[in-house]
Amino acid sequence: MELERVGNFLIQKAATSAEAMGTAYDMAISADAEIIPVTMYRQGERYQVVGAMKFGIVARMLYSESARKGASLQATVSATNRPKDATHIVEIADYVKTNLRKKYVFGALTLNASQELNIIVSGGISDLRQGFLILPRSSKTSITDGQHREEAIARLIDSLPDEDRNELGMR
Repeated sequence: MELERVGNFLIQKAATSAEAMGTAYDMAISADAEIIPVTMYRQGERYQVVGAMKFGIVARMLYSESARKGASLQATVSATNRPKDATHIVEIADYVKTNLRKKYVFGALTLNASQELNIIVSGGISDLRQGFLILPRSSKTSITDGQHREEAIARLIDSLPDEDRNELGMR
């Protein structure tokens, strides 16, 4: 399998989607990791990876470093996120809870991984590829945009009965 290192990604190129999926599952089992289906594409000289995670993965595996309200400029600059707005978090959680079995839109999160992550992609020479991101449960993956949504998910999960947690993809 061909390997390419791009930033914090080690990209493995499989000949077929079946080979990519098999490799991803083998890696995930051996690394105690989640498999995130992704699309990888290039914008200029940077690669972007877009995927979809269940709410449970977001609540268990991601973190944010918020600035404290009223903190010094130096402390604020060292944080990766603006101060948390408790009212906004409650509004998001209430919105999802109200619309749990109806239609709702939940915006994307932008993430940053400090360690190398594996992506297995399949086929072709295109700059647009389908694949699988292997996200170890031990990874340090921070939220650079979406901290209020992540906090709302965590609070919502804690407040729901089991059947509603299942609706969120928790089990």
